[in-house]
Amino acid sequence: MKMVTAVSAAVLLAAGSASAQQATIQPMSSRDELKAEKDIQTKLRKAPTLENNRIEVEVHDGVATLKGKVDSEAERMNAEKLAWVKGVVHVDDWLVVRPSASTKRLPDKAVTAEIEAGYRADKTLDHSEVFVDTNDGVVTLSGTISSESARRRAIEVAQTSPGVKRVEDQLRSVGQAEPMLPPAGTPRRH
Repeated sequence: MKMVTAVSAAVLLAAGSASAQQATIQPMSSRDELKAEKDIQTKLRKAPTLENNRIEVEVHDGVATLKGKVDSEAERMNAEKLAWVKGVVHVDDWLVVRPSASTKRLPDKAVTAEIEAGYRADKTLDHSEVFVDTNDGVVTLSGTISSESARRRAIEVAQTSPGVKRVEDQLRSVGQAEPMLPPAGTPRRH
């Protein structure tokens, strides 16, 4: 009888633990999502370093999405930190650091290095196989990327990097067919 009681207690304890976990994973109501959005927006407006930035906030199913531009990597990280309010289980950071106001021309190697660092720091792009080639400020992106939204993000990061004049997109999303090559001898269009 003691063994049955111990097993019953263990089952009840496990069931209570599972229901407690389910309670924390429950989707947010529309009201809770709006409250979380307002809480995040208030925190962003009150942050001294972020008050001059326009950051869009959207909360859906516990995921807070941040979009807009900030002046530095430190501001981007601060905004992401402030987005963790009650009910938020994940922060999707789509913030872009504005290029500096400097008009000084950067060497192509520095432009490439800056973009590649941006990709490594970006959660959406850090595992992508994006190759960056810079020639006189014109950046060519090639390689394979996980999705269409990741492709758009890769282009956006490159476009907003210092020293970039133009971005040429030659990226291919995973699952996208290889481009057909024209028959030999056909003139290439530019």
